[in-house]
Amino acid sequence: MTTAKRLIRFDTYVKRHPSLTVEEFHHHAQLLKNWLARHGVYRYTLFHTPPDMAREYLGQSHAGGDQVMEAFDGHAEVLLEDWDILGRLRADPYYLEVVEPSEVQLIDKASVLRRVGYEEVWVSEGKAVE
Repeated sequence: MTTAKRLIRFDTYVKRHPSLTVEEFHHHAQLLKNWLARHGVYRYTLFHTPPDMAREYLGQSHAGGDQVMEAFDGHAEVLLEDWDILGRLRADPYYLEVVEPSEVQLIDKASVLRRVGYEEVWVSEGKAVE
């Protein structure tokens, strides 16, 4: 992907539901991937934050402002070519019947933070992008 193509990037940061283990939390993508692909999502990735990895890198103190993200268990990134895709996703019965109920069991809904913008890729697969 070159920098000329500006895809909409929709990021969601979440904490797992307190009733789940870290391992249980990380299996949700299996419910989403085919549904997202069917509606034209360009890319869907998850960034997992296992507690042991966060402690190893960030340490156990919370002194620095850059350590705030340690509090999140995961981050989902969705790239879209246009906003209409979000409307189609939410209008699909699969969203109401499967996705939304699973999120209630998976995510601490009060913890959710969202960001939206666009992504520029300057290095891809070890090579500078023109």
